[in-house]
Amino acid sequence: MTLTYTADRCFGQDQLTLAGTFNGLAISDNIALTINPVELSINVDDTNLFSGQTANITAQIRNSTGQPVSGDIQLQANSDCVVLNKATLGGSLNGQGTQISFTYENNTCEGNDVVLISGKFNDQTISGDTTIKTSEGVDTQPADEVEVNVITSLQTMESNQTSNITVQAINGQGAPLTGDFALIVNSPCLTIDRSEITGSLSVNAASSLTFTYDPKGCYGNDPLSISGTFNSQPVQAITTVTVNPVSLALNVEDSELLLNETTSITAQIQDSKGQPVSGNISLQVNSDCIVLNKSSVSGALTAQNSNLAFDYTTATCIGSDNISVAGTFDEQPVAATASIQGSEATQGIPSQVTISSNTAVIGAQDEATLNIQILTANNSPASGTFNVELVSACLSAGLANIDGSTETNSGSFEVKYVPFGCSGNDDITARVRNEDETFEATLSLTVNAALPDGLSWIENQPGNSLNILGAGGVQNVKVTFALTASGVPVPQQEVAFSLLDESNSPIPSSIATLLTTSAITDNTGQITVTIKSGTRRGDVKVVATHVTSGTSAESKLIGVRGGFPNDFNISLSTQNPNAWNRTGNDPIQIVEITAFLDDKEGDIIPDGATVLFEQSESYGQFRSSEGSQSDGGSCVIENGTCSVTWVPDGNQPSDGRLTFIAYTKGHERFRDKNDNGLFDSGDDFPVLSSDDLSEPFYDKLKGNGTFAEFNNIKDTDENYKDTLTKNTAATSTGLPAFDGEFTEANGLWDGPLDMCPPENRSRCSGAEATLYASSTFILSDDTPRVCDANGNSPPAYNLNNWIVPIGSSINIPRDLTNDDSQLYLCDINSNVLPKGTVMSWNSTGSGDVVGFIDTTIQNNLLIQPIPSAVYAPTSSNSVSILSVEAVIPQPDSGSLEWAKPFRTPSAYAFYLCDATKNPIAYSPDNFTITPGSGVKEIPRHLATSDVYLCNNIDTALPSGTTFSWKEEGAGVFTGSTLGILSDNTYPTLLPTVNYNVPNAVDTNVDTSGKINLVVVAGNIQYTISLPFDISFIAPTP
Repeated sequence: MTLTYTADRCFGQDQLTLAGTFNGLAISDNIALTINPVELSINVDDTNLFSGQTANITAQIRNSTGQPVSGDIQLQANSDCVVLNKATLGGSLNGQGTQISFTYENNTCEGNDVVLISGKFNDQTISGDTTIKTSEGVDTQPADEVEVNVITSLQTMESNQTSNITVQAINGQGAPLTGDFALIVNSPCLTIDRSEITGSLSVNAASSLTFTYDPKGCYGNDPLSISGTFNSQPVQAITTVTVNPVSLALNVEDSELLLNETTSITAQIQDSKGQPVSGNISLQVNSDCIVLNKSSVSGALTAQNSNLAFDYTTATCIGSDNISVAGTFDEQPVAATASIQGSEATQGIPSQVTISSNTAVIGAQDEATLNIQILTANNSPASGTFNVELVSACLSAGLANIDGSTETNSGSFEVKYVPFGCSGNDDITARVRNEDETFEATLSLTVNAALPDGLSWIENQPGNSLNILGAGGVQNVKVTFALTASGVPVPQQEVAFSLLDESNSPIPSSIATLLTTSAITDNTGQITVTIKSGTRRGDVKVVATHVTSGTSAESKLIGVRGGFPNDFNISLSTQNPNAWNRTGNDPIQIVEITAFLDDKEGDIIPDGATVLFEQSESYGQFRSSEGSQSDGGSCVIENGTCSVTWVPDGNQPSDGRLTFIAYTKGHERFRDKNDNGLFDSGDDFPVLSSDDLSEPFYDKLKGNGTFAEFNNIKDTDENYKDTLTKNTAATSTGLPAFDGEFTEANGLWDGPLDMCPPENRSRCSGAEATLYASSTFILSDDTPRVCDANGNSPPAYNLNNWIVPIGSSINIPRDLTNDDSQLYLCDINSNVLPKGTVMSWNSTGSGDVVGFIDTTIQNNLLIQPIPSAVYAPTSSNSVSILSVEAVIPQPDSGSLEWAKPFRTPSAYAFYLCDATKNPIAYSPDNFTITPGSGVKEIPRHLATSDVYLCNNIDTALPSGTTFSWKEEGAGVFTGSTLGILSDNTYPTLLPTVNYNVPNAVDTNVDTSGKINLVVVAGNIQYTISLPFDISFIAPTP
């Protein structure tokens, strides 16, 4: 490799460092370059000027060989006469090139006028001077004019030399003059104390003056400006001294070291002739290995001398270590480099790796043998165990394998390189690491491409479905195929694509399109094409064909489904939760409301649509299905559905019925005649009047709980949801301004503009439709009561039917009422009982209830009838407690048991009682009657008060019950013996009858009689005998 170095603005010594790698090995070197300074050459076309005359002055830049040098010139010029305005300079002193020209015009200057020129060339300081002889006269030479001539013993010198400088006074003809000298000497190096003048600068009665110039630390050109007086007449001169720069030379005692060996390095300061120069030395030492702590230096790096020595120790440094030594000598920069070779010959430490192959070209199904060697610096096998890393593009892409172990403890090994899908050039790099160093070598193999013999479908990503264009969701599916040869991937082959339906017919672009019709297989032999959905549903597949061989394969079918929302429905987990006067989220008292959203074809829409839930008044809270706090009543559609949960908060509507709406954005129904998924000019809208939607409203449950009339018509008592704005401008709050009115159907098709082509925009409103559904559920109470079909009090009971003879039965509950009405159970608001309530019958006593099934109240808005059953007595003269029962779910999996008893006897058992239902107190004396003694009132004659009839069920007798008296014995009744119950007061006051014992009774014999009461109640006859016989005692003759 060849590099070009251009000094440009650099002068003096420049240390050039080169660093990099060769075959993976680190390399570096240093080169010390010396760039000689340029000089200023001055030429004047006329050095003798009278007043009014002009001279042209040219300042030229030359190198050390006298050749002109081009660059940036920046100069200044002056003289005594110019300062005193006795001469004038004209022209520019700055420019680009090899020289600058300007003019000197003599006005009234008299004598020698020294013109001093100084400045910079490419940032290097330069200076020079020239003398012009001037006179105020015209074409006359000044007489006795004083000039000075400067003689320098060493114009160019080394830094340890001095130069004697003699200033002579001469007249205009060059003859020496004698007189008094008083001089001043200045220069750039004198100004900064980098040079020194010794000797007297004044002398009397002499023709010359000599002083000594010592450069000390000055290098390069130092222009000396000499000015002053000779015999009180001004004199001036300039001379330039050039001091050659010093250089730094390094001497390495031993440049080849083993590990941990030390060598001495001497750094010496030399002049331009190679001779030692003493001075103040200050150095620094560095190298790659020193930076990595693999080598070190020791010893003093400063000295007041011409040289210094320090030690370098290799430690663990292996290979070439380029040592850079830089610093100052008497404040002048110096630098030099040296190279030391570190060797681990006896330790076996690796310093390089090589890789080779038994062949440069292999077939797609062939293999190559790779030989890898790990060598030391002297090319001997490295010792130790090494793991070699083999990398290449095909290996990284999985298109090739390495067969064999890449670990060695002998310094070399062989492995097999086996391609399977790789083709073209594959650069294989062997890489080995030793501590902090890495060594690499690379081999290039050419693998001939295989001939494809198989094309297969790999996958559809992200799946086998697309959503309708513009509707969101998945709009693109990437379909991937793989091209192989004997199972090995084949890259860089062209594959063409086509889009067909299931019957292999071309697919119209309204269903789907391909983004490209062909592509090139990658390094894995795979090729991917993207399908973009259209505006209508359908099923598509991609057919891929290898252009060269004609081999083809087809993908799985991809369904284009899920367009804009159109069909909106909701369902409730329960319509009658146990939520009256409750709070909290126990499962029995909450309602999970699920929204279902499909497109116009009935397909699930893309995820992400928001459904809102609202009430016209605040009863309870809508919460997200996952959350525990109210979120304002909304959920986000996923897989066509989403849910919220209504939770009671103790507030409830007075009638226990809660109506809400759910709504979202979508489009109105229309008849898509050309089946392209768009609302074209030829499509029908509305097909049904209900297709043209109004704003959402709360369609309430009508009636009294016995029927659900959601009439889909906004009635005057129903609230609405304002969703339409007055205009498109936003209010000052940044929120839309709603119009505050219920908006009926507008006669235009509402839906996304993406579905309305430009030619049909006059039939479209330009806004999406608000799809909505209204529903009601009951906040059921858990206090049951028996009611009729309208939720009112139950009808009158038929008490006659409550007496059931043995061998008979009744249908319950219908036979318990007068009009065979069905009985119902309802809550305190005349609403249906909570979901999960179980209704049943039970009988305690001498009767059975058969023919019924426990009835569980499910989701329902209507009150539910008590289940029908049959009751039959099992013994006579007994009472059964017949009960309808309800078990109602309670929070925390509890239940509430309730029962309504009906006392149903199989027959009456009677006893005589008083008005307070206590057994009567009889008058025993009245039970003996003397015939002919008169009429007796029965049964009052036998008791101390009115006599009543009580029964075993403690209930008033049925209306129409009859009473009649019967006599067994000598007594007779007078008057009517029949009585009919006309009311249902209880206890029942018995009718009275006159009873008499006539005189015809045999007075010589004691006889007795029996009085019975016959009662016919509930079609059953009962005979009640008075408790004592009545004695008839004949009177004494």
